Amino acid sequence: MPTRRCTDPEELGLPELTFAENATTSPFSISLDLAYFDFSNIPRLADGRQSIVMWYAGVSRGRLPNFVRPKPRRTRFMALPDAISLIQAQPLHDVVAVRALRLFRRILTATQPLPIPRDLKPSLPRDERGASNTPNPKDIPCYPASMMLDPIFPVPTPNTTAIVRHSSWSAADFVVRTGVVILDTQQNLVLLASGAKSNTPVTLPRFTQDDDAGRLLRIPLGSLESTCSRLALPRMWKRYQYIDGCELPRAETVLQADATTNPFFVTFKTWWDYKGETIAQSLGRQEITFWYAGAFDASLGAPANYVAVPIAEARTKLDTTDEYAFAALKLCTELLELDKGLCTV
Repeated sequence: MPTRRCTDPEELGLPELTFAENATTSPFSISLDLAYFDFSNIPRLADGRQSIVMWYAGVSRGRLPNFVRPKPRRTRFMALPDAISLIQAQPLHDVVAVRALRLFRRILTATQPLPIPRDLKPSLPRDERGASNTPNPKDIPCYPASMMLDPIFPVPTPNTTAIVRHSSWSAADFVVRTGVVILDTQQNLVLLASGAKSNTPVTLPRFTQDDDAGRLLRIPLGSLESTCSRLALPRMWKRYQYIDGCELPRAETVLQADATTNPFFVTFKTWWDYKGETIAQSLGRQEITFWYAGAFDASLGAPANYVAVPIAEARTKLDTTDEYAFAALKLCTELLELDKGLCTV
């Protein structure tokens, strides 16, 4: 598990990569890139969104699948240096994949590899492995920027501050959290919790699991999973509208006919484990928060350590104390108001 420590405080106090004694199957890196879903030359436009890529390590169980999209191809094993060189040799190569491979190679070099359990060892010789991979019909064909000969930067909707590309963090530099907007079944009240640290104001609940980010995203309501349920919100997409006199189109949010319990919002900020007078005396990481909606039964009272307040009152409190929670609550309530018929508790 990558961690961080700082060099001599009398020097620059820059953090360096170290490793904890425990192991984890959480992502060893997270990257931001662009994902494109459709193209049009009349008008010339690329329908793209922000892509958040979580990088995991794995062990082959035997036969490797063939990937059939965007065209049939056979998978194969390759040495890490060769794989990095091969990707980099391509025009408009996949930058975030190269960064992930370099970090993975460094982790393997700096740590003692664990023996592969017997039941996970490949059962076939390397040259005999190979199989067809049948895509799930729910899979969405995604074309990364590296496959575009002339990439066009996507236009964000008003709910997004910015779309960026080619940003990557090691596991030592990020913390994954979930934030939740828990409304009562009548959608009049919202749950607030004490701040994550002492002497901080009440805000929307947030949860984290440093040792298992995957489990956190499967159980995003954290300790509230036993007393609250997930709330489905309209699935959001976007469309473009050209305005006279403007070179770029305007991106607008579109609510689709189905609902989803996936995250409806993602925010980024700095998470300070602790702060001192210098960099060497402080430890901060990139905080990535996935926001979910939930519901509780107000007739049973608020869960322990939480308080239920009117939505309007909560928005007034959060507007000056927690801009990220304020934005999440505002978007959630707007989605419910726009189309309550699509949302079910």
